[in-house]
Amino acid sequence: MQEDWEGLLNIVVAALITSDSEIMEETRRLTAEWLDWPEGLDWEDGLRRQNGRVWIPESNDLWTKVLGLYHKSPITGHLGTSRTLELVSRSYWQRDLQDWVKCNVQGCHTCRRTKHQNKHELGKMQPIPAPNGPWQWIQSDFVGELPRLSKFNAIYVISNQLTKMAHFIPMTTDISVPDLMKLHIRHIWKLHRVPLIHGTD
Repeated sequence: MQEDWEGLLNIVVAALITSDSEIMEETRRLTAEWLDWPEGLDWEDGLRRQNGRVWIPESNDLWTKVLGLYHKSPITGHLGTSRTLELVSRSYWQRDLQDWVKCNVQGCHTCRRTKHQNKHELGKMQPIPAPNGPWQWIQSDFVGELPRLSKFNAIYVISNQLTKMAHFIPMTTDISVPDLMKLHIRHIWKLHRVPLIHGTD
């Protein structure tokens, strides 16, 4: 698969190099007028080059033409970010080339309309339901095992979701379910009535 891609890539690059003469001419004109080019570039045939790749000044119009040639043309057919970058970087160079290609490919209207999305679309935001009054929705949790004090070695915490008020009830870690219900009746239901929702942390 990789060898097939390499062969196709070489054919595509050869076809593109013969069709970008307009870009080269505009690059020569801009290069002659440009004063702030990066250091370490070679001068060859009226063009600045970096390891053989043509440096194009940071001109949005010119780079848009490069993208049109190497991403939107019928020869390339809207390749993804990495393969468009591979095509462009064989012939051209810029300081922020990777960011520039990524930004422009992600903003391509044709790609956004026609390419398959690998992620599910995000659903609509759902507000978290809120209780209408205090002690309608409670949460409970155990804190322990703690060092034993008298006969207790744990704390049972019951909190109200709306006001964050809480009851801290001393207990033991080996409490049974019927005894736990008795704690709710004595400490919560007697004071605040039976809650509509009871969750656990």
